[in-house]
Amino acid sequence: MVVSDNHSNYQHPAAASPPIAVRNENSLDTVVKYQHRSDFLVISWPPLPTYLPALEEYFSQEHLDDYQILRAWGTTKPVLFIGERPTHTNNATGSAIFHQHLQMYFNACKIPEYQGRYIGALDEAIIFVPNGEKMTTLENIQPMMEEACNQQ
Repeated sequence: MVVSDNHSNYQHPAAASPPIAVRNENSLDTVVKYQHRSDFLVISWPPLPTYLPALEEYFSQEHLDDYQILRAWGTTKPVLFIGERPTHTNNATGSAIFHQHLQMYFNACKIPEYQGRYIGALDEAIIFVPNGEKMTTLENIQPMMEEACNQQ
């Protein structure tokens, strides 16, 4: 298992130490390095974007690494997502384009036994299994990006 966090949004210092060393590295860099040797991607609590950039800046923004991670990972191996999905009353963890990508290329299988952080928490554990769709090229992604921007 390879675990990374750039430590900008790291766990509380009083929390228990993880059972494995956590690389102080951008998660996108980790996925790019290890994707060919990995069978499963876990994305836990991707940050909620604080603003939406202009479309021409979309792929260069660090806070949209969640989507870039999914693109780097591809659409042929499963993803475990832990966090909050967007609803009409709730902001999600992760960007809108991140969640659209998961909906477009994967089938969701919620883990009902997952008990969130506290009673009433909206977080979920969901395994996303590839649905066989081929990933859209960057040139054809603009309509999906525009739709995500309009939802924010």
